[in-house]
Amino acid sequence: MTLAGAGMLSAATEGVNPRAVQMFGKETAATPVEKGAVFIDGRFIPGPYTVTREGNVILINGQVASRFQVGPDEKALTDAAAAKQDPAANGDGAVSDSDGATVGKAPEKAIRAPAGNAYPRSSTKKTLDERKADEAKAKALKEKSTGSFNQEAIATDATALFEEADYTYTPPSRAEPQAVPFIRPAAAMTTKERAAASEARQAAEAAASEAADALEDVRVSENFDDLSEEEIADIIDKVTKRRETLERYLGMDCLLLLSSTNSATKAEKVDNMRKFVTSLDRHCSRSDNKSLLTAWGKDFPRYYLRKIYQNRESNEKTMKPLLQRISKETKA
Repeated sequence: MTLAGAGMLSAATEGVNPRAVQMFGKETAATPVEKGAVFIDGRFIPGPYTVTREGNVILINGQVASRFQVGPDEKALTDAAAAKQDPAANGDGAVSDSDGATVGKAPEKAIRAPAGNAYPRSSTKKTLDERKADEAKAKALKEKSTGSFNQEAIATDATALFEEADYTYTPPSRAEPQAVPFIRPAAAMTTKERAAASEARQAAEAAASEAADALEDVRVSENFDDLSEEEIADIIDKVTKRRETLERYLGMDCLLLLSSTNSATKAEKVDNMRKFVTSLDRHCSRSDNKSLLTAWGKDFPRYYLRKIYQNRESNEKTMKPLLQRISKETKA
């Protein structure tokens, strides 16, 4: 067993942990795949493709194309350690480290409704003089009324007691201000100011995009200590299924964007693959990557498109056989 283990350790490919090969074993490809297109870390890999597995790593043509997490996630461990030191994570609702104030906690002295007649009641009774004053006021208003409202019921008119509505137009006391037309802020700006605002907006969007991309382009950790048999079997099953999936995608002439630092995978069907690879020469010939990002930024990760642009010189040479094959298939 020691000699066999030493043989596995010596046969590990560059970039593959020998201990992973010893724990998870290997897989070889039955036959090379003649179709498809593969980018690893933004660099094009020419076909035909052999998809193999060594430990927790998938290789295409002997190069590390995908790497899976082994052991606990370092970020999860860090978050768990920070949560232990955070009073708000203990379930008591603490939001302050100094006074331990809590959200939703009842105050020390609960507020209760006063018993008995503790609340003073407002007097609603009127004096005799006040009632007489109200009656006199109502009588005076009735005598002054000169309206044409009906006062008595008429047997022949069922609506005689209803008051007639007064639709007389009353002009406002002040003249209404003239309407001011709304002018868009952009229309009030000069051409130079609009161009500067557009550049500032694009710079802000690019900065936000780069910040989001930085979270995607991460390197997984590998910790082979204290792995149970169930965890080992789960990793083997997960990586084996991914290897078979990538091999099947290539057989369908798909495009694969892979990373050697993690297990992120982007697959596109043959139609989109042909459009993408045939347009790379036009977009990558520009002085910057704006044209490439504008054309394909919605379909592919922007950070990965930047990697492809960085490797444009080497990709231009290695992609010639693929472009020739696509041209022949299109003509046929």
